[in-house]
Amino acid sequence: MRNVIKILLVFFACSYVSCSQEKDENSENLVVDLGKASAVIIPAPATTRSCEQIAKGDVGTGAIAGAYFTLPNPKISWKLNDPLSEIRVVVLKLSLKSPKIGGEYNCIYSDLALGSMYYSLASEGDQLIVGTWNGYLGRGTSITSTQDLIDSLGHTACPLKCGGISIPPGTKQFSVTGQWELLAVRKKYVAEGSDEFEETPIKVMGDFSVENSLN
Repeated sequence: MRNVIKILLVFFACSYVSCSQEKDENSENLVVDLGKASAVIIPAPATTRSCEQIAKGDVGTGAIAGAYFTLPNPKISWKLNDPLSEIRVVVLKLSLKSPKIGGEYNCIYSDLALGSMYYSLASEGDQLIVGTWNGYLGRGTSITSTQDLIDSLGHTACPLKCGGISIPPGTKQFSVTGQWELLAVRKKYVAEGSDEFEETPIKVMGDFSVENSLN
């Protein structure tokens, strides 16, 4: 519940204070790349495994129900070369709005779902050790991009999967443009080695498209 409240507070802050006075510097340095950012709706007859299930090695019933679409694993980078700053990615939201998909549709990645898009697996005896991304980038660490998780730490990247798309009966082929929003919080420490910091919410946005290729 606390995590949900924090996410809502970040949304509130970004909506009503324009994501801080440092909006330009922050939004310019937080870069999100979704590749081609286009997807095809897959009319799955049952369920599909989520990134969380795949990361845990769970081969049970899938958590993503019904028709779904996938987008490339997002590359998220913090470009500001400042050892006193770090960011924590809070949530990634993808939204569609069209009568062709039954009205409004939202797909939200936060907490475990967000971290599980970048995971590692290791065996310790009979136990499977799962490592996932904690959402942090920057502040003197070697991780300034999610690509570093893959290249340096050996994490596996999982594509975005959004399920539960509703297509009204009789709908023909179509394409719908949606919007993605990524929210993060920047911590700016007052000095090297200090635990004192100021927090600033950051919001970056972009477009993506979803196509239904079947009649």
